[in-house]
Amino acid sequence: MRIALFADIHGNLPALEAVLAELQNEAVDQMVCLGDVAAVGPQPHEVISRLRQLGCPVVMGNTDAWLADETVREEMKKVLPGRVADLMAWGVEQLTAGDRDYLQSFSATYEIDLGAGQTLLCYHGSPNSYDDILLATTLATDVDRMLAGRTGTVLVGGHTHVAMMRRHGDMILLNPGSVGSPVVVFPEIRRNPLWAEYLLLDVVSGRITITFGHVVLDGTVVQQAANQAQMPHADWWGGFY
Repeated sequence: MRIALFADIHGNLPALEAVLAELQNEAVDQMVCLGDVAAVGPQPHEVISRLRQLGCPVVMGNTDAWLADETVREEMKKVLPGRVADLMAWGVEQLTAGDRDYLQSFSATYEIDLGAGQTLLCYHGSPNSYDDILLATTLATDVDRMLAGRTGTVLVGGHTHVAMMRRHGDMILLNPGSVGSPVVVFPEIRRNPLWAEYLLLDVVSGRITITFGHVVLDGTVVQQAANQAQMPHADWWGGFY
């Protein structure tokens, strides 16, 4: 069994298409999206349409909740930086009623039986909150809190935009990194924003193999997408490339 996992597309269709093109050569049996699919990027509707075509499971990310739930959105307006708040408001205007219904259909977690008594648990921030920030440097006591009541052989989430693999007890914790957000969430952690990132999980006769992958993006193409969409702050957003 080969499972492809990707997260944090953030309305960046060229980046998503680059990852999907790569996965066409990987003989993938199943794909799972770990949330944050549409907000703060130039093509929220187009990305949602592409995911609906794929028909893969998607877990609820924090920005998915922003777009899908007006109550959550109003609360976030109070704390978001001005540019991000503008992009969120613009993104909502690009969505159809069907898009919002699709976002609301996302589950908090998604579990896959890997056989031989092993399981894969998928989420966004943590299994208990899409807002949790789980990094390689997060204290073990904080990880215990984030994972409270949840089990699995492999647990995988997104949210931080930082690829990760760490051991916690008898569990392996993973993060594929970000497909489509050029914004470096944690500037102190070096990463290349020209990468569209993903992860492959291979399970053969109970043996699990983990592969991190990335596709180098053409920043010009991404900037053109932002300009053509006439999204607010397009130069600022594209400037991260």
